[in-house]
Order: sequence, then C-alpha cells, then structure tokens
Amino acid sequence: MGFLGSGGHTLASVELTVVADASHDLVQPRDLAFDPDAPEHLWVVDRHDDAMVVLTNPGTSGMAHWRSAGLERSHWLAKPSAIAFGSPGYVATAHDSDGDPQGAQDPSMAMGPTLWPSSLSDFDGGRPSHLDMVHDPALMQGIAWERDLVYWIHDGWNRCLTRMDFVEPHEPGGTYHGDATVDRFVCGAVGYLEDVPAHMEWDADQALLWFADPDRGTVSTLDVSGATPEQTIDGADEALRQEWSGATLTAVLAGDPLVQPSGLALYGDLILVSDVSTGFLLAFRRDGTLADWLDTELGAGALAGITVGPDGALWVVDRASARVLRFAAL
Repeated sequence: MGFLGSGGHTLASVELTVVADASHDLVQPRDLAFDPDAPEHLWVVDRHDDAMVVLTNPGTSGMAHWRSAGLERSHWLAKPSAIAFGSPGYVATAHDSDGDPQGAQDPSMAMGPTLWPSSLSDFDGGRPSHLDMVHDPALMQGIAWERDLVYWIHDGWNRCLTRMDFVEPHEPGGTYHGDATVDRFVCGAVGYLEDVPAHMEWDADQALLWFADPDRGTVSTLDVSGATPEQTIDGADEALRQEWSGATLTAVLAGDPLVQPSGLALYGDLILVSDVSTGFLLAFRRDGTLADWLDTELGAGALAGITVGPDGALWVVDRASARVLRFAAL
C-alpha cells in the first residue's frame, strides 16, 4: 500500500504526479479505467459534452491523448459517470441522465448503459460505434463487470442495484435492444446524488457486489444468492425486466472516517475508497477495519473514480481541477 504512504497519511509520504489536465482535453472527468487488453490506454469518462478521453502511454514523456466526438453522443454517452471493461473487445459506460423521456411512464426506459467496442479504431463515442443500449435504468452513477456481457449498474432513478445481461450485441450503430435481461435488486435501499459517482466492483471469488453509496455514506456488499423474482416490469422493448426479493445488502463500511464514498476499487484483500466529502483516499480490510489512509489535501468535491494501474500505482480522478493524478510509493 505504498501508494497511500504506508502510514504517513500526508502527501510527503507518496510520489504524486499530475498525469493529465485541461491541456489534455479534460473538462469534467468522473471515472477512469485501463484497458486490460491494451494497458497502454487509460480511458477517462468526461461528463462535459458527453465524451471519452483516452490517454495513450499515460505518465510518460510520449503520452498522447484523444477526445471522442461521436454523432448523437448526447444519448449514447450522456453525462457519463462510470466505465467498466469486460470480456475482451468490450467496454461499457453508465450515465447520470434520464434520457429526456418526454413523458414516458418510467424515465429509466428512455435511458440505459451503453456497450462499446474497446478497439480505438472502432470506438467513436456516438451512435455509429455503439453495440448495445438497454433502455433501463437511468440516473446511473456506477457500473461493474461480472462476466460475459453481464454488468451491474447503479440505478438512481429507481434506487436499485441492477444486473443487466446484454446477451448479444447488435451491429455497430444498430437499434435492436430487446434481447437483454434486466434484474433489479434492493430497490429503495440505495441512494442517489446528482453528479456524484457511486462506483461499484464485482468480487468474483465471493460472488458479491461491492457498492459505494455517497448518499447514505456507506460501502456495502450485495448478495443475491437467496433472491427470487418477485414481479415482471413492463419496458420500452422486449427485454425481460424483473424485480427480485430476498437479496441481502450489508453495510460493511459506515461512519468515521467515511463520509461520502464515491470511487471504489478492489485490490487484493483491501477495499480502496475515495471520499468526495473529505478528499481522503482510504484502504479498508474486508472486515471493515481501516488499514491506511491519505489526505490528498484536495478537500471537498474533488475525488471521484480510482483504479490501481498496471504499474501498481493508484490512479485518481480530480474532478474539481479536471485532472488525472497518480499516487505511487516513494
């Protein structure tokens, strides 16, 4: 855990590098992820003008950057809040938007997460390159990959944690989105804060979803092993939508020093969290005890997405100053 200073708790105990800023076309970054199949590419979702910024060879003297500007991006990449790579060749995004429902009975039916190709030669961040969008849920602040084309999404509109299987992608820019399954869990038990990411990670070993809820000030696990379908929900297409009962949401982390957890990453036996209220980066053991923490001195409103990079450093979004930061051991 050298990237948190190994108990030093101050910036003097780590190596801090500003990797990217406004000069690299960052305006309102919210989350970031390295492509596991091309780790020289760091993808950063940017809320402003519905964009993706890709940094190639980040943190090196030869770093390059590119900002997407795909057609109709205000729907397909609307106000992106989170990103998750999945099966080889795929990446998905979640969006803090209700999709301008124009009187729809349930605005979440007008929005949804988007599935994309992860190849930069194919991705444009707009309708022409998108591979799927299931019109449910909305006001999404987090996304995590489970397996195949199955993703977990935070649904702020319905206050649910939703498991979505895209099943089969359509052709690039296609329109058929009706083959998916949409399963909603613990509806009403999670919060939503506008423009505050609520990130999540899937723990494959334990079959648990970890979820940071800045509205309720908790980091929880979701166990759906005992859940059963309760009711079918009508939707905007033929996708099968169901609400389930019997899932268990357990608050593992709550209270001091946690205030508003936003970014989340699993790292070995640790749960790494960024706190948007305090500007602290925190590491917890899985039993809920605090292992280490770092005061970034950025204060309230700054921290969002975090990830441990292929170099073993902690990469962090500074939303207040539109920067990507790298914290490494001295």
